[in-house]
Amino acid sequence: MGGLRSPFNAIEKLELCRTLNALWKLPSDYRLDFAFQNHELRKKHQTDEQQSDSYSLKRAREIRSDLDMLTSTGGSFNIYDQARYSHPVVYNLTSKNTPEDAEEWLFNVPPTAMLMTEHGFPDPTGLQGSIADPRQPGWRRWM
Repeated sequence: MGGLRSPFNAIEKLELCRTLNALWKLPSDYRLDFAFQNHELRKKHQTDEQQSDSYSLKRAREIRSDLDMLTSTGGSFNIYDQARYSHPVVYNLTSKNTPEDAEEWLFNVPPTAMLMTEHGFPDPTGLQGSIADPRQPGWRRWM
C-alpha cells in the first residue's frame, strides 16, 4: 500500500491544533521527518486500521502522549528555523509560533520555483544543483 490519505478537513485541523499545537504544520526540510508533521500523519500504511482517515488523529494523540511523557520526566526539545539575517523561530510543544507566521513576518526568504508532486509536496527530482532546488531553502533548521 502506501501513499497519502486525503487532506485534513476543518474539523480534523482543529483537533490537530488542539493536540499538537503548531507542530503538525512544521514543513519538511528534506533531511529528518518527524512523526507529528502533516505529511507523516497523512501517510497510509499496511493495516486496515492504518488505512482509515481517523487513524491520523489517533496517531496524533499517541504522539502528544509521548511528548507529554518526555516533558514530565524533565526532557524537552526545540526545533529552530532561521533565515539569513533573521532571529531564529523556535517550535516546541508549547510554542504558539506557526510556520506561516515565520514565513510571513520573520523570514526574508525569496520565492523559489519548484516542481510539485501530485499530492502537493515539493518534488526534489530533476532539480538537483539548480537555484530552484527545494532541498536548499533560504533558511536553516536545527534541533
